[in-house]
Amino acid sequence: MTVGPGQAPGTSDWRGRIMIAWSRPRCRAAVASLLGLHLLAHCGAVPDEASFVPIFDGKTLTHWRAVPEDLGAAWSVQEGAI
Repeated sequence: MTVGPGQAPGTSDWRGRIMIAWSRPRCRAAVASLLGLHLLAHCGAVPDEASFVPIFDGKTLTHWRAVPEDLGAAWSVQEGAI
């Protein structure tokens, strides 16, 4: 098998080009930058307070159910924690 220009030995044409492109620092920096921007855009998102629904009021277990149901008496609220 002959190796063409820009092709790594033992790979098909497109795989060789990807391997060579990935070995360039600019390519890795661009991918890292895009990943970083994606994480910044989505990880810092804060939900809208109007749509927030609390699931625990800090006082009672109202609307909670134990699974299995016979363990319901084992759960209680003490000092605002379940």
